[in-house]
Amino acid sequence: MPAAVLFFTAPFVAEFLLGNLPLKLLPAMVLLAPMYGGGALLIRELARGAGRGWPSMLLLGAAYTLVEEGFVTQSLFNHDYLRMQMHLLDHAYVGALGMSAWWTLFMFNLHTFWSIGVSIALVEATVPERAEGPWMGRVGRWIVAVVFFAGVGANFAFTRGQEHFQASAVQWLATGVVCGLLVVCAFLLPRRERTGSRAVAPAWLVAVALLGGFAVLMIPPRWNWGAVGAMFA
Repeated sequence: MPAAVLFFTAPFVAEFLLGNLPLKLLPAMVLLAPMYGGGALLIRELARGAGRGWPSMLLLGAAYTLVEEGFVTQSLFNHDYLRMQMHLLDHAYVGALGMSAWWTLFMFNLHTFWSIGVSIALVEATVPERAEGPWMGRVGRWIVAVVFFAGVGANFAFTRGQEHFQASAVQWLATGVVCGLLVVCAFLLPRRERTGSRAVAPAWLVAVALLGGFAVLMIPPRWNWGAVGAMFA
């Protein structure tokens, strides 16, 4: 069942395939799958069920980024995230918001395109005949939503116990507002229409994805606002 495959593919892609976690920590999937897998599956089912495609899914993926990095790990606001003294927020720092434009944009790239986008694309590619339609009914979506929010709560509790950090009420409010706007925009986009246009050659897609992804990872954060501009480019 592709829905179940996506549920476990998303956390594997997001944390293990990326290299954040070693394979010996695979049991952590118990904690990660409800959040990553539940999020990716819920995003796909809501978008596909509403007759919308990748633009909507990517906007929902951006909203997911704010849920994970703004509410769960709070890395967007924590100056010493993971207590590794990486100074992630020092680059292109926005004092009024207490966050880094570079790190925020990097997280949007990471979760929108990698954690969510790549995971969905990989699983849809295994069932091309069912790639553009929903895989679950209304009851199934509600179950996934409950699992997702339970996973968010569990990961928040785990991270809070490790980090002992709490973002300000203003930061949480702003995160919630932007997250909500992204969700609304995702469903205001027009529905997909079949145009019959020829698809881009896979070789070109591979080349652009590899070069673009490599370029984003290699941008030195010490460029500060220059790094932000380069990432947008």
